[in-house]
Amino acid sequence: MENKPKILLVDDDDNTLELGRLVLSHDSYQISIASNGEEAISKANKEAFDLIILDYSMPSMSGLSVCKILKADPTTKDIPIILWTGHREIEIQITAYDLGVEHFITKPFNNSILRAQVKNALRKNGYNFMTTQEKIYIPKVFISYKWESDEHNDWVMKFAVDLRSAGIDASLDRWEVRYGDSFTDYMTSKLSEADVMLFIMTTESVAAVEASHEKGGAVKFEMQLATSRRIAGENFRIIPIYREGNKTAAHVKDHRYADFRDDTKYGNNIQLLISDLLESGSLAPPVGVRK
Repeated sequence: MENKPKILLVDDDDNTLELGRLVLSHDSYQISIASNGEEAISKANKEAFDLIILDYSMPSMSGLSVCKILKADPTTKDIPIILWTGHREIEIQITAYDLGVEHFITKPFNNSILRAQVKNALRKNGYNFMTTQEKIYIPKVFISYKWESDEHNDWVMKFAVDLRSAGIDASLDRWEVRYGDSFTDYMTSKLSEADVMLFIMTTESVAAVEASHEKGGAVKFEMQLATSRRIAGENFRIIPIYREGNKTAAHVKDHRYADFRDDTKYGNNIQLLISDLLESGSLAPPVGVRK
């Protein structure tokens, strides 16, 4: 019988532990639990775990402290760690990544994202889930943006970190717009390099796209988007990410978009986008199209 991956769940909240155990039971893992940092360290030194999912905020010893101890110990340093937390501060994420954390999960967590991140972490640790029954999809994503201001640049950086925290292979692709450039050529040039293009839409970036068309003068962004989508076919997705403006968001046939203009709804919208990218992938019909 094939050995099942062993996972240690660590949290001081019993409800979170039980929910995590229930969600991961669908994938037949061997689950152990610990209710604090000291117990987690003790169990990790006595038993060989393939993955540890660790709460950030716990009494007496924080998740970062536990991570630091585990990564400094030769017997536990190679165990992948996922940090689940209700905190969204980018400084916390940077510190955790420096300590060796693999991914972040925001609480309350999305069940599908939790399962996908666990499989991704285990796959990096040598487990092969690529069977005919179940395939892991880890999308390669380009985040295309035009530099406009430090504030806008900071938002794009945070957006990228949140996608990477969910296990998505997200890279920043800064588009330097020059008059005479073809937006369609730029989009289609990425076909062999990624599965998904997330184009950050602002008033300035859309105006630059429309002015940059190489022949025939200004061409509406929606028309260039439709052309790019038609050339790309079904194996490459181009998803506009609306950041500002009062213009009604546009979609082309089954072409999805995401509306990030209201920062108070950022948490919900990023979870919807992550779920879409992880669950549907580039080969499946896009889900959650908004009209």
